[in-house]
Amino acid sequence: MIAWGDIYNVVSGMAPLYFALVLGYGSVRWWRLFTAAQCGAINTLVANFSMPFFTLDFLARADPYAMNYRVLAADAVSKALLAVAAGGGAGSRSSSWAITGFSLAGFN
Repeated sequence: MIAWGDIYNVVSGMAPLYFALVLGYGSVRWWRLFTAAQCGAINTLVANFSMPFFTLDFLARADPYAMNYRVLAADAVSKALLAVAAGGGAGSRSSSWAITGFSLAGFN
């Protein structure tokens, strides 16, 4: 049974993330603080600088011998199925839709 304390811990952990997400969305859509060119520059910075360093930091701290291999195998299979589905679904569209769909669906 899930206790109310567990629900509170999840909500209190996720609330700052969603608050930052709403602020970012509002700063572009409602308040027009950033132009499309500035959003593109921020996306480029995150994709080329921040994410590789976060990935490297995660991989440097991960202990592959302590991981559950069934979970890793299930993750690999789900990612492969997502790649096939995203590629098939974006057949007539541009490849950016396949990449975006895979990224959003791969948050499991």
